[in-house]
Amino acid sequence: MTIDGATWVARNNDIWAPDTWGYATIRDHADRIPTLSFGMPGETFTATGINRDRLWLHYHFLPGETAADPPEEAWFEFQWMTEALEMCKSLAEVEAWLHRQPRRGSMLLFAVDGRIGDRAVFECSPTSHCRWPDTGSAILGTNHSILGGPEGTPESHRRRAALEHGVQELAASVNSDPAMGLRDLLADPTVEQHRVGYGTVYSNVACPALGCLWATLGGFPAASCGDWRQIPWPWPGKSKPSGTR
Repeated sequence: MTIDGATWVARNNDIWAPDTWGYATIRDHADRIPTLSFGMPGETFTATGINRDRLWLHYHFLPGETAADPPEEAWFEFQWMTEALEMCKSLAEVEAWLHRQPRRGSMLLFAVDGRIGDRAVFECSPTSHCRWPDTGSAILGTNHSILGGPEGTPESHRRRAALEHGVQELAASVNSDPAMGLRDLLADPTVEQHRVGYGTVYSNVACPALGCLWATLGGFPAASCGDWRQIPWPWPGKSKPSGTR
């Protein structure tokens, strides 16, 4: 969502085993871009992260084609994401990586280049992808296609409708704290998921351009009951906190 000229990201990650999630990991490998990723303790791969060049990536599960007998070179989405964060500096490089490296399943890939404010959502099958049109202040996605693929569950459509309503209210608010407004939107009970053993296990709000990062470190469901922390920008360079604690 564009707020005061900057792109902000708000993300709920919904999956099983809520007690095992809610960690932030900084990695710096030789000859690769350092990254900050979110997930499980000691996790090698990730579904959510940002790198030192302010490239933010996260993905959502997308019902659709899954390779029944995937080629040996096809990667799981977690692997694909980690490599992209460690090797890409721009959306053009991300899209080139989508072209080169097949995946084992379908996904929605959300990407923000904080250096120049570019943003995109890519709807991806295992071997192809298409960029969603960017027609307004916000780009919203849950777990279904908007380009004619599998429709997804009614629950996914309900969450997207709740997001549309919440974004309209947030855009109309005056003198609001962007981070707090987006946190409240993620915690809306019609957006957040909470079932036995499954639901929103961690949540993030970020402005890559400003180096402002928030994450829930523990708590379930995470957006409403998690321990929200502001994560300091881990690399040299300007980072402008918004005042939210």
